[in-house]
Amino acid sequence: MADLVSATAASVDGVVKVAPEPGHPAATYGPGRMVAGVQVQRRRDSDRIAVHVVAALGAHLPSLAEDVRGAVGDALAAHLPDQTSWTIDVHISQVVAPQDPGPSRHKGAP
Repeated sequence: MADLVSATAASVDGVVKVAPEPGHPAATYGPGRMVAGVQVQRRRDSDRIAVHVVAALGAHLPSLAEDVRGAVGDALAAHLPDQTSWTIDVHISQVVAPQDPGPSRHKGAP
């Protein structure tokens, strides 16, 4: 489930990547691996899913969160038809310029 949530959220326009907020790890752990940026809490009546995304600068954040929530909900419904109840929380971990090259590495740069 966490892999599906991560891949779906990452495919939404305006999402740079799925990643937890720096200093606040959020992940789902499985046998020998983890899915960073997605937390799944299994409950008897309803699962709670938190997905942490890095947004592109200029994205309208409330709309982006709603788009991620809708896409993840649709993907879960398509892949888990027997489960009908979950809560999806979308957290904007960071906002970054798309394809930001990072600090300059040119000689003489500060």
